[in-house]
Amino acid sequence: MRVAKATVEQSLQRVMDRLQRECKGMSVEETKRRVAQAWEDATDAAITDPELTMYATELAAGSRVIIRLE
Repeated sequence: MRVAKATVEQSLQRVMDRLQRECKGMSVEETKRRVAQAWEDATDAAITDPELTMYATELAAGSRVIIRLE
């Protein structure tokens, strides 16, 4: 189970790193749309608030989001 979790974390981290570059300077709303779509593409599951807004706010500001699944 830990290997699968680590693989998902790595995959999502690559997605977040790409979005950091792509979304810097965009509106939080546009970034939320991109995060939601990318998350669903990567996991086949939806991301919801408060995480969606928190990640989008950080990415739009150009900050790196670190993924740690529990």
